[in-house]
Amino acid sequence: CTLYVPYGSKATYATTSGWKEFANIVETNPEISISVDNLSTTPGRSITLPVAMSNSEAITAFQMDLTLPEEVNFTSVTLGNDRTTESHTIQTSVLANGKRRIIAYSSKNTPFNLNEGTLLNINLDVPKETENGDYEVELSNIRLIMPNSKEILQDNVTTNINVKMPWGDAN
Repeated sequence: CTLYVPYGSKATYATTSGWKEFANIVETNPEISISVDNLSTTPGRSITLPVAMSNSEAITAFQMDLTLPEEVNFTSVTLGNDRTTESHTIQTSVLANGKRRIIAYSSKNTPFNLNEGTLLNINLDVPKETENGDYEVELSNIRLIMPNSKEILQDNVTTNINVKMPWGDAN
């Protein structure tokens, strides 16, 4: 007989009286997804790329690497208001490979609020000399941390920023 238990709790069940009698204890995978939508803009504009998270398990911290095309500039990042508490901190740094690492955490190990919504907003600038076209943005090395310090790795997420001159603009 198989006992299915929540992700991260197998060790507890395996050592708890009654439950430890099960020969096969299997952790279920947490249902967590990171997503971004495609964006459209015109040259010379600032845009916000919302990064959404849907999660069935508590997450207290995350890390991801942002890759931008050279035509798009990073300006700032903020945590989504509906997902955070005052105990969360966000930091960014530029890595040797040119990617921007984004890290958010709680020094009190407080989980992010809710189970679905905007996790963070990445603010970008599209310079006025940017040509029409689709520009790929990638989030990679996505690591989500649970309250028990277990790490969940996520697949890379890509999106496109479509830049198009407004009608009637000759330049």
